[in-house]
Amino acid sequence: MTQLGVIILAHEHLERVVDAASIWLRSGALVEIHIDARIPKTQLEGLILLQRIWPGLALTPRRRCD
Repeated sequence: MTQLGVIILAHEHLERVVDAASIWLRSGALVEIHIDARIPKTQLEGLILLQRIWPGLALTPRRRCD
């Protein structure tokens, strides 16, 4: 069986990223999210919680995007 993988590039609006990732994860897809290093760590709480709930979610190392 083939499994879909989704990569999300997040540079702002993390609440929308959490919503989109949740939809994909509930559908059985694997999700990897890049989060721009300019986003404050305090805004990552929703994604960190989502990662604990869904083993199919991975967060890539943060890098600054120009």
